[in-house]
Amino acid sequence: MFNYIVSCGCSFVEGIGCARRLDERMTKLVADKFQSEDINFAVSGGSNDRSVRKITDWVINNKNKLDKTLFLIGTTGIARFELWDNILE
Repeated sequence: MFNYIVSCGCSFVEGIGCARRLDERMTKLVADKFQSEDINFAVSGGSNDRSVRKITDWVINNKNKLDKTLFLIGTTGIARFELWDNILE
């Protein structure tokens, strides 16, 4: 059904709080259920703007995979925003 589970968000989607983050986070459990690849772009403190940017970049670079992809987006507080540094990216 799905070959890819692509997710983004903040620490909750990243798996903070799980004893074994990479194996026990929600996105990995969903990916295991569908026997799919877990592609997780979440980071602690991640903003909604970052999630939109990361998911959009993935879609642009993987147009041929969209029909086999499930997106899981964890929204964060509206007070969070993304700062961009051209030197450090």
